[in-house]
Amino acid sequence: MGASIHISGTGSSIIDTVFVCRSTGTVPRRLISSDPTEVAGMIRRDLVDLARGGVKPTAGDIRCVGFGHVIRLAVWFLRASWNRTSPAADRLAAVQTWVDRHMQGGSAVMDALSDEFANAPRQQPLVLNEERADYGRQEEPVPF
Repeated sequence: MGASIHISGTGSSIIDTVFVCRSTGTVPRRLISSDPTEVAGMIRRDLVDLARGGVKPTAGDIRCVGFGHVIRLAVWFLRASWNRTSPAADRLAAVQTWVDRHMQGGSAVMDALSDEFANAPRQQPLVLNEERADYGRQEEPVPF
């Protein structure tokens, strides 16, 4: 399964979090924690890596990276009890319960990043402005 998290309305401009769920494999032990302070440390390391790449994340970008980690960890900790035949609403509720219980809905992680948010720019500098494409009439199929 693949997923991409972009939090609409947060001012996120260029960062998108993608995670893939696999049934087997390995993950570095340092990336597994249910402690919000440790998760904030993971996010800080990601922000350092982004800065090395010439990116200064906005507050929305920081939230995208942060909630990507929170959801990744919820999936990790729920994997042993996950029932893929349960109704989607029940599975989403299980994720929400884990996030609420261990990350206070994510706010504990975001609160630990207050300095990063205080120093984040409001938006990325505009570096690209694509022309609007004309796809023809509304009824016409658009190949992709």
